[in-house]
Order: sequence, then structure tokens, then C-alpha cells
Amino acid sequence: MSSDAASSVFLHQGRICKSAFLIANLGYAPRMENEMRAKISALLEAVVAADNVIRPEEREFVRRAANRWKLPEPDAPLSLRNLGTAMETLRALDPNAQARVLALLVDAATVDRHLDPREHALLLAAAASLGIEATALEERLTQRLRTELAL
Repeated sequence: MSSDAASSVFLHQGRICKSAFLIANLGYAPRMENEMRAKISALLEAVVAADNVIRPEEREFVRRAANRWKLPEPDAPLSLRNLGTAMETLRALDPNAQARVLALLVDAATVDRHLDPREHALLLAAAASLGIEATALEERLTQRLRTELAL
């Protein structure tokens, strides 16, 4: 993976911050709290299920992420398809992890090389709730879709 694909710059709360686009760079893998893991798992599930179709590529992405970072299966009752609930969950994460988790959500949404309008809306709302510029998100989405298509 190129360094471009591994990281990107977001404008976050008026500051430019470099954020890794893989959760491995969060620094939480060995010590990540169970509650944070459950929230990340639920957010991943919300993004891939936003269009009411979970494609095999999306399911595989979530499975790999869950295995790699020991994420639990999302609890069925915890439905984050409601934008407000998903944004509350994202904002409740450790502030140092929020932009990185958003990056993971972008990867999950684009893994099938298709960005459904409902996935797009969820990601735009997530970025806005974190103070991340929509243009930065759009650039990352375009980059990921191009990268996925190039594979």
C-alpha cells in the first residue's frame, strides 16, 4: 500500500491533522477497550448495511477487521442505521480515534467499488459531526474508489 493510500490529511476542528486510514495505526489494538471495540464494530456494520445490501466484499472486509482488531460481532439490538445514533456513537469514541475510525468506515463503504447514496449520507454526516470538511471526505472517497478499481 502506498503512503498516499495509508494516510490522508483531514481538516478536523479547524486544524489539519494527518490521520491513518487503517485502524492498526490507532495504537489501540492490544489495549483497546471492549466498549470502544463494540462501537467500532457497530459503526462498521452500520456503514455496510446502510444500503440494505451487504455484498460479499463488504462482509469479508468486516470479517477481516473483526479478526484483526478483535472486534465483537455487532449486537443486533444496537441499530446504528439511524444517522443520529451512529453520529452519537462516533462522537463517543476517544477523540484521538474518531478521524481514524471514520477512515476505516470510508474503506468499508468503498470496498465493493460502489458508494450507495445512503452510505454516502452516513459518511457525510459522520464527517460533519467530527468537524471534518466535506471536501476532504469527498477526496478520500474518490481516492479509495479509484484505488479499489485499480486493484
